[in-house]
Amino acid sequence: VYTIDEKGCCTFLNAEAERLVGWRFEELRGQRLHDIIHFQTGSGERIPACDCAIMTKLTHERKYQSEDQFFTHRDGRRFPVSVVAVRLNREGASAGAVVMFQDITERRGVLQELEESEQRLSIALSASSTGLWDYDPVNDRAIYSDTWFSMLGYEPRQGAQSGQSFFALLHPDDFAKYR
Repeated sequence: VYTIDEKGCCTFLNAEAERLVGWRFEELRGQRLHDIIHFQTGSGERIPACDCAIMTKLTHERKYQSEDQFFTHRDGRRFPVSVVAVRLNREGASAGAVVMFQDITERRGVLQELEESEQRLSIALSASSTGLWDYDPVNDRAIYSDTWFSMLGYEPRQGAQSGQSFFALLHPDDFAKYR
């Protein structure tokens, strides 16, 4: 968590924020944080202060939230952050903001691994001509692959994706086992 005044200058930085950005509050007090921790994208492209999403959004809106921003550590390393900034008002005018952020490097890595795993599964199912179905009884949701539909003589995605559609396709002798 950090706070900034209406000019974007640091007025508070908690211990976790100090750890994440590599600076102590005493070093950043009164400094414009955009120029120190939020001046570049994940690819290193410079972000002019006038284009700072946090500051520009807060001039028009009370709250700004994003998972597409990057902060820069003191050592130069950029890291993705989930950020929520809330504008502070004093007598009807902006008095700065409270900004909460979290390093989401690990989360992004896990999501990337999940996407890659899903792609590999999709390729394997397609190459093997395997029909796949899955039923979630808690939410009454059924998921069928296009190949599964084709194996039963249906057009892909034809019919409802629910338990009712699954049970309607069962042989009557098997129905009691699954109900």
